[in-house]
Amino acid sequence: MPHSTTTQEFWSAADSVLVRYSGGADFIRRIIERAEGMYLYDSNGQKILDFTSGQMSSILGHSNPEIVSVIRDQIGKLDHLFSGLLSEPVVSLASKLVSILPPGLDKVQLLSTGAESNEAAIRMAKLYTGKFEIVGLSNSWHGVTFAAASMTYQPTRKGYGPAAPGSLILPAPNGYRSRFRNPDGTYDWKSELDYGFSLVDMQSVGSLAAVIVEPILSSGGVIVLPPGYLRRLKEHCEARGMLLIVDEAQTGVDPLPAAVGLRVLEMLERDNLAARAETLGHRFRSFLLGLQAQYECIGDVRGMGLMQGMEIVKNRATKEPDEALATALADRMLELGLSANVLRIPGIGSSFRMAPPLTITEEELDSGLAIIADAFRSTPGAAKVLAVGGH
Repeated sequence: MPHSTTTQEFWSAADSVLVRYSGGADFIRRIIERAEGMYLYDSNGQKILDFTSGQMSSILGHSNPEIVSVIRDQIGKLDHLFSGLLSEPVVSLASKLVSILPPGLDKVQLLSTGAESNEAAIRMAKLYTGKFEIVGLSNSWHGVTFAAASMTYQPTRKGYGPAAPGSLILPAPNGYRSRFRNPDGTYDWKSELDYGFSLVDMQSVGSLAAVIVEPILSSGGVIVLPPGYLRRLKEHCEARGMLLIVDEAQTGVDPLPAAVGLRVLEMLERDNLAARAETLGHRFRSFLLGLQAQYECIGDVRGMGLMQGMEIVKNRATKEPDEALATALADRMLELGLSANVLRIPGIGSSFRMAPPLTITEEELDSGLAIIADAFRSTPGAAKVLAVGGH
């Protein structure tokens, strides 16, 4: 921030010229001046552990030296081309992607954003099937462009008039809140999915083209699809002549230009970061489960790898969300030096969405976990603890 600009002047200017598409939420009152590795640095000099990987996409950390080097090199050679022309990095990236994707996924269209990619996938499904109805999951987030927004079943869809014709919905497989239960009380996602499709069939006019789904519903509260869910979903699609679109905008790789994307894939393989994320993810999850055993306000812990969610409730029996406490905890974590995103969306609950970069060290992870524990100890309203091992 320029020394001639005061903090008050900065926020006055920001509030007067910026719009944030966020369901009305305000910007966090911190001015971030730079980022490096796992850390953000604000205008007051505070060093903040980033447990959100930017917007869930800086998976190699901020200003990674290898990525910075590729960007500097490429921008000095070639910055932009007319869409009818090609350069070597584009073909190399597409070839690399095809080599690591499952058989059958052997062609690539490179686009700029997650919403744009989903728009293209939906158009392809309509062209291929000759049909127009698209089915999405409740609590999903696929983007803010027309077709993608029509498949985004969150409160932010209200107020814009009709969605795209043929927009249908399935219940998200949220085992914590679902009413579908086996006799022993465990989550019966199969019956829920089958019932959901029976409702889709009743609503459909006979033009079902595709289902679009996130493998982890990130903005929906870090809802992980149960083992076997995608297979059964695919079976339902095949029985109806539908395609299955998997939106991995937040569970895939960095959204960067071709030359950089190629280096990201090389680093993921070279440094075995997927396996590393699984190992550190177990450590992360074990910590959160231990915290849940201590604090009654933690209703559920869910996630996969280094993307973990934690739902804050007023009462475990009623599962009523506690937005005020979740906000207070997030604010306290930031005061202590950790940035953690809390989702405050009506109908979804008050859930933390945490996803540090895959390159985080064990020491940095432990530092972040210590801050989370400290926040629970020192935030009013969170300190109601359970008996050891209690739930």
